[in-house]
Amino acid sequence: MTGDHAAAGHYPEQTVNPAWGERAQRALGEATVFVVGAGALGSLAAAYLVAAGVGRLAIVDGGVIAPDDLHRQVLYLSPEAGMSKADNLAARLSMLNPDAHVDPFPADLTADNAAMILEGAGCVLDCGSDAALRLLVNDACVAAGTPFSTVATAGFDATLLTVLPGQTACCRCIGEVSVEGPGFGLPTRAEAGVFGPPAGAAASLQALAATGLLTGALNPRAGVLLRLRGGSLEWTAQPVECRPDCMCANSGGVGNL
Repeated sequence: MTGDHAAAGHYPEQTVNPAWGERAQRALGEATVFVVGAGALGSLAAAYLVAAGVGRLAIVDGGVIAPDDLHRQVLYLSPEAGMSKADNLAARLSMLNPDAHVDPFPADLTADNAAMILEGAGCVLDCGSDAALRLLVNDACVAAGTPFSTVATAGFDATLLTVLPGQTACCRCIGEVSVEGPGFGLPTRAEAGVFGPPAGAAASLQALAATGLLTGALNPRAGVLLRLRGGSLEWTAQPVECRPDCMCANSGGVGNL
């Protein structure tokens, strides 16, 4: 999708907002977003961004659709069990908005390929289910100076942190060093299970943060840890301090916006 097409009135229900307008729509239409993880979080965040008019979106996930995913991964269908999540979601989103360029990467992100796969992203959305993957995304994005947003869910709760390398704290600043479970102080799925609505709420907020990173039309609340306590429908916001000895303190800053 070209910026001219976006600005020509293809998204009138968005561009009518004076805080958004044609300038932000054009910026979104020229942006590239990488979504890591195509489960409950990533599939919904990707769908909102594609529908809103993002120019290019890449989906990184080596997994396949499983029947026990479907209570929360609502963009997939029972007959699609066993199919690649990345390929399936890319095909579906291309039909949602044919003007968006959607690329599937049906592969798992690893320490060896993270920097190469995420190269060229305007921002990255970490939508995985564990802290180990979050740290891979964190370290690759901080090293490249790429803004990113990461989410986690467990039970009725969810968390969101958006990072501007060189400007705000990253995941390692808050002691996110665990390689098991969802991290961010959340319980494991074996302890709390996982539910669809909290994931949907977090994914929607993450998509909104991404539009802020890419267009400047809204505040993505970078460097603030947002927590949803779904059992009581409460959101809290906790500013996170950048540790002076952390790798993000020496990052070159925002590199691909």
